[in-house]
Amino acid sequence: MQVCRRSVSAFLSVALATCVLHLGIASVRSDRLKSSADRVAPRSREAHARQSVASEASVALPSVEAADGVEGAPLGADSCLDAPTWVATLPEGASVAELGAFLKGMRAVASLVESVSKLSNFVLNLALNELQAMRGSLMVLDPEGRFLRIRAARGLSRDVKRQTRLPLGHGVAGVVADLALPLLVNTDDAAVALPLKPHRYRSSSFVSVPLSSGGRVVGVLNVTERVGAEDFSQQDLDTLVELASHVGPALGCSLHYQAARQLALRDALTGLYNRRYLWTFLDQLLRRARRQNFPVTLVLFDLDHFKQFNDQFGHPAGDEALKRFAEIMRRTFRLRDVCCRVGGEEFAVVLSGAPNRRAQKRRGRSRASDGQAPSGYVFAERLRRATSRYAFSHSGPGVGLTLSGGLASFPEDAQDRSELFEKADQALYRAKCQGRNRICLPGSGD
Repeated sequence: MQVCRRSVSAFLSVALATCVLHLGIASVRSDRLKSSADRVAPRSREAHARQSVASEASVALPSVEAADGVEGAPLGADSCLDAPTWVATLPEGASVAELGAFLKGMRAVASLVESVSKLSNFVLNLALNELQAMRGSLMVLDPEGRFLRIRAARGLSRDVKRQTRLPLGHGVAGVVADLALPLLVNTDDAAVALPLKPHRYRSSSFVSVPLSSGGRVVGVLNVTERVGAEDFSQQDLDTLVELASHVGPALGCSLHYQAARQLALRDALTGLYNRRYLWTFLDQLLRRARRQNFPVTLVLFDLDHFKQFNDQFGHPAGDEALKRFAEIMRRTFRLRDVCCRVGGEEFAVVLSGAPNRRAQKRRGRSRASDGQAPSGYVFAERLRRATSRYAFSHSGPGVGLTLSGGLASFPEDAQDRSELFEKADQALYRAKCQGRNRICLPGSGD
């Protein structure tokens, strides 16, 4: 057991060192993109980016002051970067084979650290094996520090894993996160002292420890149902606490890296994916669509007369309108559809698996017929109508904006990403020429 713990410590040390490298790369990328975004709307985007990216990464991003080392950073750069003892090195005179094995291991570690899900599952498996247990979970605190969500679980159903949203201070894990203290719990004894419902627990004892990074709790590791139905001991609690001391900083760095990476892939103002992500995602989706033979539709949108809106109401009101439009997009399209801000007042949506929208347009714009799922055209029309009805002005009488759009589909209209963009852009241009506030298709017969 002691050997296993030393191996875990060494592994996580390499993971943290690797995280430093990747976090630095991600930070450089995000800084470049953020500086570019600031030239478009310098004042409001940085704060909104931190809020939107934090919700995706399940951890709060540090403020500008915190990133510079001021005390109180949620994950603080110091917790990941100021650790020279974490850097793993090869002994002098290492052979080519040893170097190859070392680099292969580093690549595996880099892949692990880049994914909070992979790291969480890896850590949970270690804990269950170490304590000889059958059930457990690793939970991560939300950006506001109010709820815990499960990121890895064993012995729990998918629905429980997906739906669990445990308030801070409730249940075993909630109390552990709130107090930042490990607990060895007997459910019968704890029913009086803690806000528990004993009938919900199949095991008579729990071991639950906080995972901390930079002096703040970022998650909780829970283990229960030991093989042989034995209760956990103080030694088991000490074992899990020791594991958590290595896991917490690794998890914190992984979350921080994920947040930085998301910042590089998302638009700072709206929180939608940016042009860079759109290019990469569409290439990957089209390759899969060719193999699996399903359609892909690209819709390009442009808010009509947005420059005049900015001139009349000011750029802060324009930024607010763009954020509201992004919210309308999220509500209109499906979870699997990818909504992006291409730049300025231009937006795009990628839909996979949509049926032939020309046939559907002839049958009716508002809803699918013959049991078919809605097409890209139907979704685009819904967004256009929702946009024209929305009052974007937040003071005084509402001022409306309208929306023009053009779409094209693979394989019906185009065979690759460049051609798809060209056809959709031509359709958008035709919508503008025909009077705006409409959705056009490729070709002349709209």
